[in-house]
Amino acid sequence: MSDDRWAELQIKLFAALVAVVDEGSFTAAAKMLGYTQSGVSQQIAALERTVGEQLVVRRIGSRAPVCLTPAGERFLGHARAVLAQLDRAHAELARSRQQAGRHVAVAAIQSMAVRLVPTIRRAVEHQLGLRVSIVEERGEESLFAQLDAGRADVAFGVLPVPGRFVAAELGVDPYVAVLPARSRFARGGPVALAALRERPLLGSRLGAHEETVLSHLHAAGIDPARIERHDDNRLVQSLAASGSGIALVPALTVDRTDPAVRVAPLQPPLPPRRLAVLRRRDGELSAAAELLWDVAVSRGRRLLAA
Repeated sequence: MSDDRWAELQIKLFAALVAVVDEGSFTAAAKMLGYTQSGVSQQIAALERTVGEQLVVRRIGSRAPVCLTPAGERFLGHARAVLAQLDRAHAELARSRQQAGRHVAVAAIQSMAVRLVPTIRRAVEHQLGLRVSIVEERGEESLFAQLDAGRADVAFGVLPVPGRFVAAELGVDPYVAVLPARSRFARGGPVALAALRERPLLGSRLGAHEETVLSHLHAAGIDPARIERHDDNRLVQSLAASGSGIALVPALTVDRTDPAVRVAPLQPPLPPRRLAVLRRRDGELSAAAELLWDVAVSRGRRLLAA
C-alpha cells in the first residue's frame, strides 16, 4: 500500500460514512449505530484525516440531508463495496459452519462399505439432511487409525475391538463357500469342511477375528497356511469363479449377482463375523454424528437380519 495511513483504516469508519449518508444526518446515524452524535462526527473526521480528503460537507444548524464532496461520492462507492464484501465473507463462513455441523465422516471395512453403508448413508442424507463422506479401509488397524486421528466420526468394523472404542453390535456375517457356477462339487447342498482338506483354497485377509476362524479350520483338518489370501474381495471372488480354488469368505464380501459363482453354506459352520458400528470412547460425537449413529444401529441391524 503506497500510503501507510490507509492501512490504519477501520471498518467502523466505513460504516459511519455509509450510515451518515443513508440516515441523512450525524444524529440519525449515531442513533442507528448506537454511538453519540459527537462519536460519529469524530469517526468521520478520523476517516477524512486518514484518506487526506474532505468527504462530508458540514452544514451547522441545517436540516438538509448530509452532502458529500466529490471525493466523498467516490469514496462512498468503495466503502459500500468493502462492507458488502465483508457481509459476503460472513455469510460464507456461516454457511461453512452450518455445513460442517451437518457433515459426518464414516470409515468402514471394504465389505461393510459396499453392502451396508450406502443404504445407511442414503437414509440419513434424505431423511435427516446430513452429508456423509465414506472412507473405505482394507484393514482394522487403519480403521482404528481413522477414528483415533479424528478423520472419522464413526466406523463400521468387526468385533472384538480395543477397549478405547465403544461398539454397538449390528449382527453376524456367516462364512460361506464360493465356487465356480459350473462346479459339480457339493451341488445343491452345503460344503463339508472335511471335504476341503486337499482342495486349493482362497480367502480374504482377516483381522482380530482371524484366530477363532483359523482354530476351527485346523480342527477340521485344514492347514490355514494353504489358503491363498488377498486384500481385495473382488479378486478373491474372481479367482474362485475361474476355478483357482474354493473361497471361504464372509457372506457380506460376496457379490451374489455374479453369475460366474455359486455360494454355498459350510458344514459345520465357521464362527461368523460379528459386525458393529464403532466410536471413540473418550470423544464426544457431534449432533449430526449422533443422529447417524442411531440410524446406523437401527438400520444396520435390520439389514443384517433380513
